[in-house]
Amino acid sequence: MARPKFQSKTKAYAQFSNLLWRTKSLVDLGTVGIDRELQEKIDPLLAKFAEVKGIRGRKPKKYEPTVKSTKGEGEKISMELDPRSAHLVKRALESHRKRHDDLRYLHYASLAVSLWASFETYNVTLFEQLYRERPELLKSSEQVQVKDAVEHRDSILDFLIERQLEAIGHLKLKDVIEYYKKRLGIEISATRAAKLEKYYFLRNVVAHKTGLVRPIQKLKAQQDFHIVGDEIQVSKTFLLRMANVIEATVRFIEAKVIAQFYK
Repeated sequence: MARPKFQSKTKAYAQFSNLLWRTKSLVDLGTVGIDRELQEKIDPLLAKFAEVKGIRGRKPKKYEPTVKSTKGEGEKISMELDPRSAHLVKRALESHRKRHDDLRYLHYASLAVSLWASFETYNVTLFEQLYRERPELLKSSEQVQVKDAVEHRDSILDFLIERQLEAIGHLKLKDVIEYYKKRLGIEISATRAAKLEKYYFLRNVVAHKTGLVRPIQKLKAQQDFHIVGDEIQVSKTFLLRMANVIEATVRFIEAKVIAQFYK
């Protein structure tokens, strides 16, 4: 039996769903060019060196590469290489293939940043809608300077909302979780928060350091991520798991908001 479609009530969720769909669509579409380059250009050339084996022993001091080229029909050129030269070319092609294939990790890492951005956008858009529909939620012990009150006297509500939205946009994850609890009484479990914290760490590493982790971070990070050298490699499986966790979190918040304000 198919799971019933989740019914949202806020503009924030509709916007999040659209962003999530775009990101998920790009998971495979974004690697089409990488796969085509491998299948049509690199792999066929590498296949020509499939039988080439390495040569044991040191390279002779008087060794000189032997490369002969013969022009064929049209623009085709046939080449003959000595075994040592052929093996060197094969290794260069294999290195080039790996480097090209690794581009997909960069692609998935970029999408991870987009996924987190969709979560942040949901948070800001949700509170903007709630504050405009229910201004009483803005009540707090925070103070407003007389100067600001006078300057925005014709749109004081807009000023107060914008001030809150700017604050939300600069909050760290743990503070966002606390903000939901304080403002709406929505508590995110420690288990869910731990998963989000992992993705928040990844987002920061990719966005600010292109996926590179410092030595002091590496010991902790390698428990959650696949690290090659000093770089986190984000796989397709990891990315889709991240998308599912973020979507489940947003649905959890949305359900609480619907029950509290839209019943």
